[in-house]
Amino acid sequence: MDEQSGGLTGGTPVGTPAETSAETSVGVPPEEETQDVEELSPEELAESNNFVLSALIDLLIKKGVIRNEELQQAMDELEKAEEEDEQSDD
Repeated sequence: MDEQSGGLTGGTPVGTPAETSAETSVGVPPEEETQDVEELSPEELAESNNFVLSALIDLLIKKGVIRNEELQQAMDELEKAEEEDEQSDD
């Protein structure tokens, strides 16, 4: 992922308010949104994303939505596909 997509390397800081009224919180007029905006470095954003993903994965496994083996298989498939993409770019 790249910076423009908000991936792990940067992008929109967590907590950034929506820029248009169509993207504001449901039922809250834009002028009433009072969230503090915190600028994050790419490293802080990556750490935050990692923490959230870890918590989400743990919850999905505990609730029986996925098994650890299924997660590992999906990660292996993504890694293999990424390696194939890198080789095709050369």
